[in-house]
Amino acid sequence: VSITVTCTDPDGSDEDLRYSAASSDASIASIEPSSNRPRYSNPYTVRGVGMGTTTVTVTATDSDGLSGSVNFSVTVLSSGPHMLSVSPVTVAVGSREEVTQLSWDQDGDRFTITASSSNPNVASVSVDGTEFGMIRPPGHTTLFGGTTKLTVTGVSEGVATISVSSRDINGSAGPTISFSVTVSASTIGQP
Repeated sequence: VSITVTCTDPDGSDEDLRYSAASSDASIASIEPSSNRPRYSNPYTVRGVGMGTTTVTVTATDSDGLSGSVNFSVTVLSSGPHMLSVSPVTVAVGSREEVTQLSWDQDGDRFTITASSSNPNVASVSVDGTEFGMIRPPGHTTLFGGTTKLTVTGVSEGVATISVSSRDINGSAGPTISFSVTVSASTIGQP
């Protein structure tokens, strides 16, 4: 999040003000200058590091050493679970296809997975449970996550979209992922 603090110096030039900023708990949020002139810059970037609330203080100091400060609270909420995408699925009418979906929560929270079909008359989906443990998603270090088993059932010929959503125990929702399901005619009894 970008913030700008505006200060005025009644005794001198506002251009002579030097700014500094600090977070009372850098494990929750950090604050950094947004410009390449950090001492004379007042735009800052606040970055969430971990869940919780911290106080950020921005101070302006003039050339005589006089200063003024402003404090504000920053609350960092859970980022919600993340999920890997799922490849398109092809299934025959009356058949089932098991799909494995990998999810994790950057904050280490437990989460729930739900799934729905855009056209349950073509393909239905059920969530068959999530096994939690330490996982290593591509491009990440080892972290807490889960493997969810989804069962897709072909109902009638056509195409449907399966949407998979997640929500952690703090109520934070992750992004929804979708994948297509193509249901083909049953091959049972055909030569």
